[in-house]
Amino acid sequence: MLDLAGNAPRKSIHCRCQLTGLDRLAEGSLFRLNAVSERPLWLLDASPTHAARVLFVPPPSSGRSVQQ
Repeated sequence: MLDLAGNAPRKSIHCRCQLTGLDRLAEGSLFRLNAVSERPLWLLDASPTHAARVLFVPPPSSGRSVQQ
């Protein structure tokens, strides 16, 4: 993690996912780390109100389609 304002040192966060991108969601501090697919979705919550964390979203149940 890198503070673009330059006020904090760089930090690393461990993620067990395969990164395919860094897409900001809804102009906030939530970022998608991989593409939407039939596989689990990984998100980075970089909210300034708590420590940054990586979140896991399970894949859709069988028989349901994935929409981006």
